[in-house]
Amino acid sequence: MGKLAKFTISASCALTLAACAGDAGPAGEAGPKGDPGAKGADGSDGDDGRDGTQGAAGADGAQGPAGSDGASGPQGPAGPAGTPGPIVLLSVEAKQGFDISPVQINTSSIAPQDFEKVGRGSYLVNAIGDCNGCHGTPQQAGPPLFLGGGNPFGLPGGGVVYARNLSPDAATGLKLTEDEFVTALQTGADFKTGHSGEMLIVMPWFNYRFLDESDLRSIYAYLRVIPPIANPIPDDAKGAFGALGPIPLPAMFDEGDVVRDLPSGRDPGNVQRGLAISPLAHPAELPAWGAREVAMYGRGSYLVTMGSCNDCHTNPMRDLVPGPTFLKINTAAYLTGGAVFEAPPGIDRLTGYNRAASQNLLGAENGHLSSFEAFLAVATRGELMHENRMVAWPMPDVLGNLTIDDLEAIYFYLTRLPTPAGDKVIPGPVYRCDTTADCATGSTCFNYTGPYGPTGECQSSCTTDADCGVCQTCSAGTCAQPTDLAACVGAGI
Repeated sequence: MGKLAKFTISASCALTLAACAGDAGPAGEAGPKGDPGAKGADGSDGDDGRDGTQGAAGADGAQGPAGSDGASGPQGPAGPAGTPGPIVLLSVEAKQGFDISPVQINTSSIAPQDFEKVGRGSYLVNAIGDCNGCHGTPQQAGPPLFLGGGNPFGLPGGGVVYARNLSPDAATGLKLTEDEFVTALQTGADFKTGHSGEMLIVMPWFNYRFLDESDLRSIYAYLRVIPPIANPIPDDAKGAFGALGPIPLPAMFDEGDVVRDLPSGRDPGNVQRGLAISPLAHPAELPAWGAREVAMYGRGSYLVTMGSCNDCHTNPMRDLVPGPTFLKINTAAYLTGGAVFEAPPGIDRLTGYNRAASQNLLGAENGHLSSFEAFLAVATRGELMHENRMVAWPMPDVLGNLTIDDLEAIYFYLTRLPTPAGDKVIPGPVYRCDTTADCATGSTCFNYTGPYGPTGECQSSCTTDADCGVCQTCSAGTCAQPTDLAACVGAGI
């Protein structure tokens, strides 16, 4: 820009001179070089150039090696303390109930005020009631599913009923409300669909009808928090027994020798209720006992009722013929034994016998109760032995989880009861065998088909029937089965 301005000024001067002069003269000599002109002023800044176009993207670089783990950061601050759970105080029986439950209890669904109720329910179901003995679901391998039901029980005349599913399974389990459950155990009312208005058959509800209602509700509370078992139960076929209906709960105990009023109000340990529901007259010396002895006697009576001891150790246990004395307890033979049981598969090999009878507990001459230590050995450990074979099953399963105080109460009650009129001699068990080598010296193995299939029993030499086992008779010097074994087993001793 500076050079162009200087050139334009010089051309203008030349044009002006040419217009004034005449003919051109000869060229003059070049004049001396003029002084350089002053430096022109700096030109203004030029406009910015246009942006260049974006170059092509470079290729991706190769992945670098993995970096090493960084050092652990500092520990964060502790979180806020959780809200402490409620403090729940439990009775000895309720704590024992939680400890002995064979399945996990869903404690998250239990309100704090109901822990005692659930624990007591478990104690009644598992320590004294042995409910799983009938209501467990049989398995090909392993123990029965807890209270899943399904066991069949044959009835005279060819009918059959099935143990109910007592688990909380929504589709196949216990659907009764708490009030319906209590009513069923107090009256025998069957609430199963299609059997409304009928009586529960085989289920020993009559042993529970006089129990404290709070205990019945505790049992229900426990049944609602055990694991559900999906097991559909077949419909019952009661036959003629379907004509029997529920029996209203009476206002007083009327099933024994003495009719007694039932207590109302608070009854610690169910002592007063136990005194009321004992089927025999109280011992003459009871009024002179101290408070502790009376409490043990009453508590023992309550537990013996809840434990259905009468069902096995009294034969026949009750009057089961509908009529004026229907369901009355057979007090003349109360707890003197004689009910006969065939050992099912597995139990026969565990115990070593095929057949046995319940023991006489109260007979003056033939009763089998001795010391408390011996009672504990039988009731909790199955240590009663006969010819080196265990004959105390299933007592450990029934009573083994009771507290020591309750075991003492049962023993005290049984050893203070008046002696019943009946005093039976109970034959020994009949031992199972595969071959004669399994039997005692001088005995032989007799193979036959029993109610559970082919089996064998030992037959010894004899002089009288007293030398033989349960439902064996002395024939030609040998203990042999009677012609109608099933009739003997059904009738008992």
